[in-house]
Amino acid sequence: MPEEDIATGIERLMRVKIEDSEGMGVKTLDVPVFNLKFVEERNCARYTRLAAKYLFGLEYPVHAAWELADEIGTQKVENNDELIELEAAGILSPGRLIGVFIPDSKSNLDTRAYTHVALYLGVSADRRGDMLFAEQMIDKTRVQPFFGYCMDGLQIKDILFLK
Repeated sequence: MPEEDIATGIERLMRVKIEDSEGMGVKTLDVPVFNLKFVEERNCARYTRLAAKYLFGLEYPVHAAWELADEIGTQKVENNDELIELEAAGILSPGRLIGVFIPDSKSNLDTRAYTHVALYLGVSADRRGDMLFAEQMIDKTRVQPFFGYCMDGLQIKDILFLK
């Protein structure tokens, strides 16, 4: 999808300050909020794919959230605490996706480890070092801190990345 097509779907931008991963201070990301005609509600995979392209120049394949692991690289995450270690080790890096299990999702099936994906932005420069993720949850785009996933009882199952 050409850049100008992505830009036409943007309704507004959310400014987020991220610690530079190369130790060069703080950088600002303008996280896109797409209009619902461009990214329909309940289409988190389309949101993360377009946001990854817009923010990081990464082109993830077109698939439903639970099908992405079949097409790209994955790193299993045993529990939410392990995600902190994987981020410190550089396995979770800006532009990668996370597969999230939502216990009460209507899309849950025994064959699906998760039914939602979010885009890792980096470590917040404003929120005491919390990891930040961009996502579209139903019809709302938000920047969600890692702590929010834990408080909501959501489970991170995979880190997804291009090979």
